[in-house]
Amino acid sequence: MNKSEIEFLLEEARKGGCCELAAKIRISSVSLVGESVWSFLADVKVRARSIDPTRLRINWAERKVSPRIVSELQTIFLYYTKIPTWFGSKKNLKAQTIVPRAKVILRLLEKLLAVTDIFALDISLGDITEADIEAALRNYAGNRHELKPILNLVFSAAAGQIIGQDMKFDAKTNLFLKGLLSKPRQELVSADVVKGKEVRWLTDEQFAEASYSSLARVKDFLRRMGLPILNEDEYEYAPSNAIANHDMKYLFSEYVAYRVAGAGGRRKSHVERRLMRKGASIGEIADYLSEVNMASQCVVGLYIGGRFSELASLMIGCRSKVDGYNVVTGKVFKTKSAADLSDEMWVAIDAVMDAVEALEALAPIKASSYLFSQNNLMTGTDMENGVDGKQGYSYSGFHVAMKKYFCKIDGNGTFNDWVFNSHQYKHSLTRQMIKAKLGMPYISYQLKHVYDQALNLPPEATMAYGNSAALLQSGMAGFFLSEFKKDKVEQIFSPDSVISGGGAHDFNQRRQDYFEGMIGAGYTKLEIMDELGRLTDAVFANTALGYCTGRKSDPGGAKDIPCIGQLRCNPNQCRNAVITDEHIPGWKAVRDHNMDMLNDSRFFYGKEQFEKAIAEADGVIASLRVK
Repeated sequence: MNKSEIEFLLEEARKGGCCELAAKIRISSVSLVGESVWSFLADVKVRARSIDPTRLRINWAERKVSPRIVSELQTIFLYYTKIPTWFGSKKNLKAQTIVPRAKVILRLLEKLLAVTDIFALDISLGDITEADIEAALRNYAGNRHELKPILNLVFSAAAGQIIGQDMKFDAKTNLFLKGLLSKPRQELVSADVVKGKEVRWLTDEQFAEASYSSLARVKDFLRRMGLPILNEDEYEYAPSNAIANHDMKYLFSEYVAYRVAGAGGRRKSHVERRLMRKGASIGEIADYLSEVNMASQCVVGLYIGGRFSELASLMIGCRSKVDGYNVVTGKVFKTKSAADLSDEMWVAIDAVMDAVEALEALAPIKASSYLFSQNNLMTGTDMENGVDGKQGYSYSGFHVAMKKYFCKIDGNGTFNDWVFNSHQYKHSLTRQMIKAKLGMPYISYQLKHVYDQALNLPPEATMAYGNSAALLQSGMAGFFLSEFKKDKVEQIFSPDSVISGGGAHDFNQRRQDYFEGMIGAGYTKLEIMDELGRLTDAVFANTALGYCTGRKSDPGGAKDIPCIGQLRCNPNQCRNAVITDEHIPGWKAVRDHNMDMLNDSRFFYGKEQFEKAIAEADGVIASLRVK
């Protein structure tokens, strides 16, 4: 490279963001920077026998790394190769040194994207955090000492300026990262890592809160707009008075006019004045619609369990019916090359169809064909084809917006100190599906729809759709199955757990005797629980109000067993039953239902029966809370 070429590259680097320009520059005699293969074989006239040809050639496309990151890395390594002074280095490195280092960072980033499920076309090096690097290091089998100079190069302010991004951290000065690189790999592996995946999901409480709050906002918007609604469930939710006391169709049309005028550079004060005379404001409408937008996106994420790249591919018109099932169609990026981004369908329950209805209704204030986009005509990147309007959310933009939404709906501190990641949707739905498979109570009635649909799908449809049924065979399913089986065994068999029910007294005595005998024989509690989990995989059937031991007759033989399957199951009076604190929600539902019946004048004749049921439910709940 001559002096003028170097000066030109330095000037472009100072401006920031020169990836597009760099792609057209020659990195070797036969390769351009932007090409997928770099070869330096022709440039090395005399090659030492110790230098393998593989050290002089790199295929950037052989690793599953997002195209944007590849472009950024190619630009960084161009400057690293041709102008090392940009990074504070005094000497030019040889190709046989550059190529192995590029392969190392590609290998690490492939692990990172696999761990976090963020193989998205718009993910940038500037989006990666030190926590992401930590997660990738847990699964990195290579020599981590060789990573230090590469991380110092790629995650630096100098590299950030070249690609036009502010890096989330500086590897060279980051003490946390230095500490990680100095630790043996086994010290980084925690219980939160299973088969190469970092386990991140919504807790039951978070899932229930996110689901209820989001479904409520979606239904409120559709009802106020007079749009079709499929989900029949009702929710308690009231927007601000400015929204509740006015015709939403009118407010929405005025808001669209306001946004269009602003985007076109025209006066919009007349719209504000009209709304003020009605007792409403642009800000209140904007806040309401923003919450509806994020709520709708949350519902779709929760109940199709897509990765960010898949959710971000959903567009207006994605709904259809295939094989008798409602589906939404997008694209799958994971495990596929950039040249094979085929369409994929997800089976959609009614709540998802309603959420898509709401997102499509918001299109006039988005200027984007993508459902996962912000309510703003002014910002966002134009599509390259110039036809589809604005692009949807970037990876980081979506996470920021969703985090703000969860903060808004967080009335009880459920999401305090919680970091959102879109892949939590997939893992959370998998977790809830496995709970349903084990017979655990549903925390959201919508989950029952998802699970029932998964069971009813024919095998060929399961193979064709990226639906909930596939989650039951996913990589995370095995871990969750093991986790919940352990929890179930702990709840039932641990002598420290509180139980109730007609068979609780006898069962409690038997388990106490068993534990005392096993511990006397030299076994630890953990060993005993593991063995019980192995031997009692299908001993108990969950009837929602308790566990049935499955014995055919009630000991004593004086009475018939007080149930017919689940139709008349009363675990509190059956000697075959054991009730744990897991069943408290079911007993609360029994109590609340009977209280509603008691207060309904139409059922006056059943007062005594309702009062008895309420008292029994309260008694069960109280007994389980004594610890």
